[in-house]
Amino acid sequence: MQLIQLSPDNVRAFYENMGYPPKAIEAIARVCVFGTAIRNNAGVPISYNVANWKAVTADGKHHALITKSQWLQRWKPLGVTTDWSILPVQQTLHPGDWAQGFTTVDLPRGTRFTLVFFWREHGTRHQATLAGPQCAGTDSAQP
Repeated sequence: MQLIQLSPDNVRAFYENMGYPPKAIEAIARVCVFGTAIRNNAGVPISYNVANWKAVTADGKHHALITKSQWLQRWKPLGVTTDWSILPVQQTLHPGDWAQGFTTVDLPRGTRFTLVFFWREHGTRHQATLAGPQCAGTDSAQP
């Protein structure tokens, strides 16, 4: 798994380019956004469910990631009914397959956390951590 930090300006530019409504863009630009890539290097299929992943902050609190389904619910009143940019909530990856998309969590700017993520392989649940991701700091659009 690889995470790439995106600033609010990066997020705004991406979604503006895609033609999203301004209120939808501001909603996602207010949270912590990462470009996420997952590659199955195992010799068997693996599956994941983003709804089970957690961002753990230094105070030990667990913060759920905001899933694609949740974004679509938030955006629906604004006219957004489909999206391909957010990492799919659940997916099975066969050997050599990869997936990519944005993952999001509602944390303050600059927050550092540990991502705890899970996947299934042969029906067995596995857990790993990725320590050190940090939400982007403020940018030119922030006061």
